[in-house]
Amino acid sequence: MLSVSRLAHACGLSRSTVLYYESIGLLRPSSRSPAGYRRYGPSELDRLRSLCAYRGAGLKIRDIAEILSRPSNDAAGVLHRRLLEIADEINKLREHQLPSHPGP
Repeated sequence: MLSVSRLAHACGLSRSTVLYYESIGLLRPSSRSPAGYRRYGPSELDRLRSLCAYRGAGLKIRDIAEILSRPSNDAAGVLHRRLLEIADEINKLREHQLPSHPGP
C-alpha cells in the first residue's frame, strides 16, 4: 500500500495534486490506516497513471472524468471529440497568422 506522498512520487506529481484529484472524485484511497492515513493500492496507482497519460495528451479534467467513469474505460469517443476540438483550435490559430490585409 502507498501513502499519498509515495503515490504522488510514483507518478511524478505533487501531493496536493493527488489530493485535488481525490477531492474532485477522480481518485479514491482503497483504505485507511488505523491512524486514518489514506492508503492506495495497485489499482489506484494504475488509475492515476492513466489520468496522467490523459492529461499529458491534452485532455481536460471533465473528459478524463468521463473516460474513467465508463465501465469499459472506452476512451475512443472522448478522444475523438478532443481531437476535433484540437483541430478547431489549430484552425483558429492559423487564421490569426494570416495577414488581415494584403500588402501593396
